[in-house]
Amino acid sequence: YYPVIVPMLYINLYKPKPQQKYVFDPEKGVTIGRSKSENTIWLPKPTISMKHCSICVCEGRVYIQDEYSVNGTCVKKGRKKYQLMDGNRIELESGDRFYIDDVAFKVTIFYFQAMKRCR
Repeated sequence: YYPVIVPMLYINLYKPKPQQKYVFDPEKGVTIGRSKSENTIWLPKPTISMKHCSICVCEGRVYIQDEYSVNGTCVKKGRKKYQLMDGNRIELESGDRFYIDDVAFKVTIFYFQAMKRCR
């Protein structure tokens, strides 16, 4: 075994109420969309695509990617807003917010040391 630093993802779905909170290992992938059977977070609204967006880790960084959704995914980083469409992605950092239709999420990324098995 050897030590590795692993990112974890805390997602707070804060609008609409009531709040829902999730903790994920983004290395396993997180998907958000209208299809209950295909997504990690299910949003049953007709304005949200079946698989709307995904969150994953690439080279130790956490990204959100629009999955060719009809209405896109909006990411707010501080005062700047980015509209993701057509498979585009952007790096997520703690404190970033993202919006799918009128559903709002806040992201916190935290890291911990884990032990990985040598092969």
